[in-house]
Order: sequence, then structure tokens, then C-alpha cells
Amino acid sequence: MKEHPCLAIAWEMKKEIRQTYQSCRTFRGAERKLEKRNII
Repeated sequence: MKEHPCLAIAWEMKKEIRQTYQSCRTFRGAERKLEKRNII
């Protein structure tokens, strides 16, 4: 089965979101950072 392009994009975003969470001390801090980048 060939991977849908959207899945690849979602996976890249997930990777980036994980990195953002890891670089933040608190969940709120990560959430604010993501909002600034318009991911959420």
C-alpha cells in the first residue's frame, strides 16, 4: 500500500510538535509556541 502524502505531512508535523514539546518545560509553554506558529 502506498503511503498517502497527507500522512507524510502529518508525520513531519508530529515530529516537529514533539520537538517543540521536548524543548518546553511546561505543556502551556509548548502550546503557546505552537499557537504562534499557527500549527494549532
